[in-house]
Amino acid sequence: MPSFRLELEILGARPGVAPPAVLDTLLGFFVAEGLHVDAHDLDVVAGTARLYVRFVVPESNDSEEDADAFVIADAARKAVDAVAVP
Repeated sequence: MPSFRLELEILGARPGVAPPAVLDTLLGFFVAEGLHVDAHDLDVVAGTARLYVRFVVPESNDSEEDADAFVIADAARKAVDAVAVP
């Protein structure tokens, strides 16, 4: 199964959103889409929070897998943008 990594820098949670909800939102997106998450992590680099998710897309061919991963990553970023400041 082809695995991809998404990294998002987060400056902070939006008003009224608890910081842990940002990672929960990201992971919830993958669950709602029925996608498998191999691993996830939260780190702080130079004072900026970074969320990491390694996820799997359905197996097909390289170009379709790459295209699927880009679409998924963009949708995941949009889901997080609703609760966090990128």
